[in-house]
Amino acid sequence: KYRYRVRSIAIRIRTSTYADLFFLAFRGGNPVFPNLRKLYWTFHETHDLSLLRAFAAPSLDTISITSKISDTVREAFTNLTNLNIETLYATTIEELCESAPGLQKLSLHGFFPLRRHGSQLIMQAISTHCHQLKELCVDATLMASSQALQDLASLTSLHTLVLRDCSLSH
Repeated sequence: KYRYRVRSIAIRIRTSTYADLFFLAFRGGNPVFPNLRKLYWTFHETHDLSLLRAFAAPSLDTISITSKISDTVREAFTNLTNLNIETLYATTIEELCESAPGLQKLSLHGFFPLRRHGSQLIMQAISTHCHQLKELCVDATLMASSQALQDLASLTSLHTLVLRDCSLSH
């Protein structure tokens, strides 16, 4: 089957592709592409994060996620749910890292503005589950606490830290 041969994919969620991605994502418990190694994901809505989980495969070694969620959407999400966007980001990152134990490159872009607690949750998820991580590219706001630096220190394989411009090459 074709889905077993896919090793790299870049997904930019748009209204025209959302329905197709939704059906792919919720067709079963297995990853959409079980041998996926590189995932590049750009999203504009909070519900797009639930689709991302379906692409989490144990074989992933590179994940790049770009959030294009506007401040208005962030505020509305927080007002309409008991969660804030930061908690949603952190749980999604944690699930991805748990699903991909061999993850070596992680890029998170557009995950701001984050309060201190939100950045701590995300960095804690990374340090707890990304033991093979060699390259981390994050917005500077994720490094806004001394706890984040302690979390980084626990990533013994990390040799590259990039702050601000978070685009990994495809």
